[in-house]
Amino acid sequence: MDKADGKALWKWTGGLTRMHFSPAAVWPVAADGKVFITDPQRAMTAIDLETGSTVWRTFRSMVRETIGLSEDGERIYSKTMNDSIVCYATKGDQPQEVWASNVGFGYEHAPSMQAEKGGVMFGSIKEGLIFALEGKTGKVLWKHKIENSLINTVVPLSEHEVLFTATSGEVGRLKIKN
Repeated sequence: MDKADGKALWKWTGGLTRMHFSPAAVWPVAADGKVFITDPQRAMTAIDLETGSTVWRTFRSMVRETIGLSEDGERIYSKTMNDSIVCYATKGDQPQEVWASNVGFGYEHAPSMQAEKGGVMFGSIKEGLIFALEGKTGKVLWKHKIENSLINTVVPLSEHEVLFTATSGEVGRLKIKN
């Protein structure tokens, strides 16, 4: 949208015609002149920020409606639907996987986004787990189970501390000691 008058500059549908193929729950992220989304069709897509045209689209990692951007804007993160976090480069006109890490969380489809602080990528799942990975390598740093309900997108305060909310009503602060 044009920020001066609010008129649409472009709209991306990717040729998808059913509501369940939309990126409805994802929070788009932008870097290197592209907007990145994931969708229920299990694809990750890079869209040209100026024109709205598809730069690339991949089904390789089976991601679904989760995405996060590294603090330096060089990497995007997403949860797969089974056990893993994947990381792709924001640069270039082809999808380039940087790393994939098996976090061991099982089947997953909750739309909680990944966030990075101090070089650490944080994520959460529908089964009450919060986890942290090294942003550049994907090394699993820690996992902590809060409870059994969905943990929404966490808010990192530092590389050792996050704020969280759970669908069961809890609000909390988790601090991991080195």
